[in-house]
Amino acid sequence: MNRIAVHQSIVHPFDPVGLVRLAERAGIDSVGLHVATTPEVETWWVKGIGAAMLRDLVAALLAARVTVLDVGRVRLGPELRVWDGQHAYARALELGVRLGAQFVTARADAGVADDPAELFAVLDELAGRYRLRPLLAAVAGTPAATPAAAAAIVEGTRGGIVLDVSPSTDSPAAVAETVVELGELLGYVRVPAHELGGATAPGLLATLPPQVPVVIGEPPAPVPAPASPVLSTAPGTSAPSGDPAGPARPGIATSSADAAGPHDPTAATEQARVQAEEQAEAEILARLTAWRAAVDELLRHPAASDR
Repeated sequence: MNRIAVHQSIVHPFDPVGLVRLAERAGIDSVGLHVATTPEVETWWVKGIGAAMLRDLVAALLAARVTVLDVGRVRLGPELRVWDGQHAYARALELGVRLGAQFVTARADAGVADDPAELFAVLDELAGRYRLRPLLAAVAGTPAATPAAAAAIVEGTRGGIVLDVSPSTDSPAAVAETVVELGELLGYVRVPAHELGGATAPGLLATLPPQVPVVIGEPPAPVPAPASPVLSTAPGTSAPSGDPAGPARPGIATSSADAAGPHDPTAATEQARVQAEEQAEAEILARLTAWRAAVDELLRHPAASDR
């Protein structure tokens, strides 16, 4: 039976603990986490294995019996050739193994002159030390612009690729053919959440081998130019969950997030904020539950719908 996962990005701004709680309630088996090269998560993970979030997230995973499918993401750059424990790729690998992840995802950067196949082989060797399998995502405008190009880059390694499947444009026959062509190079299939809202014809993923997970996420946008890590949100954007300078959100694990006391003049405002967040959580949960049911339809063989 195919494991079903949900990616962190589609429930933002809920933090990883909130994500696990939502996944459990929606009947979703696993989660995928951004832990590197994404500014929105720097507050949670900038300290790597020393992050307070790691302790709270592990406790939440064990309590919910939810697993971590993948952590991401690693940029295929020349920095991989020299081990740097302070770099984002090291953080992804170290957190990945401690969270029990199966995969670490990577992207080929359009601005890197080095051979992406060589760099992926380096990542494959590093990931093997952490018992992680690297997966390369196909991203337009990069050397891995298509699944075929990504497969050529990872060929000869332990790694594989992420296959994006669109329920609105792909046919069962085309998906089945691609799955056969990729063979063991197929890591997992990702379906866009925004395409799971309408009626979903059964059987699009009916030929998917049972060991291949299905992830509810979104296709990647073209990779932007590398930016220096930041510890706070960019001007004009809201603070990520867990940012001490921003509002706390459901699932946040902090040591000083005490509730407003009975004599606190801001108690009414705090109560209104909590109610708004609870409503937002309920809305996201409803969407996750519907998306989970839609993925079940994608995996169901067409003949089974008549039974």
